[in-house]
Formats: sequence, structure tokens, C-alpha cells
Amino acid sequence: MGYSDHTPSTEAALAAVALGAVVIEKHLTLDTTMEGPDHSSSLDPEAFHEYVAAIRRMEAALGTAEKHVTPSEAGNQPLIRKGLYAKSTITSGEEFSMENVVAKRPVSAAPASLWPEVKGRSATRNYAPDEPLEVEG
Repeated sequence: MGYSDHTPSTEAALAAVALGAVVIEKHLTLDTTMEGPDHSSSLDPEAFHEYVAAIRRMEAALGTAEKHVTPSEAGNQPLIRKGLYAKSTITSGEEFSMENVVAKRPVSAAPASLWPEVKGRSATRNYAPDEPLEVEG
């Protein structure tokens, strides 16, 4: 999606970028007072430079849909992430279920993200309440 900008300021282009435009058309002129249909809505080189810089700042402020851990988040990951723990006593051979397993902090040997793979498996040993689960493969 693109936007053809014939306005005298940056606001319309910034709004277009915020709405998803990836191509912006803007006329460039050496003199905005020259005769012709587009000079008055064009930008001189200095103003064009500022225009592009404003668009780049907007793109940076919008970020991306790509998720990644920031350096400030990395140190908190072990405290924020959850692990799988015995909710109650689990005996060897008993199936892991919503009734006997809970996800809580901090992350354990079995991260909570493994729950779909762990649910229904049989425990290979006994677990006491609040003991972190150890799950193979």
C-alpha cells in the first residue's frame, strides 16, 4: 500500500505510514515558488531530508510484528516464566492432568509451554506437592 503526498506538511504521510503504507510518493523541488503544478506541494532538499527522517522515526516507533526478547527483559525471564509443578501428590504411574499439575513461577526443568506434550503422560516417579516436574523428551 502506498500514499501519494501532495500536502505541505508531514502529518498525512505519517498517518499513512501508521496505517500501513510502505511506499510514499513526495515531489522534490529546488524552489517551491517556481511555476508549475507540483512545486508548491513539493519539498526542497532540506525539507525533504527532514520529511524522510520523520517517516523513519514513525516506522521505528511502530516497531515490527516480530517478537524478540529485549536485553532489559532477558534478566527477568527466569523469574517471569512458569514451570510445571505437582499440584498434589503424584504417584509413579499416575497420569499428569489438570487435577494434579499446576503452572507457576519460577520456570522449572519442565517449562509450562510443554504442558500439551506432558498432559496424559505417566509419572516415572513420585512427586510431592509443589515439587517441580522432571519430564524427559
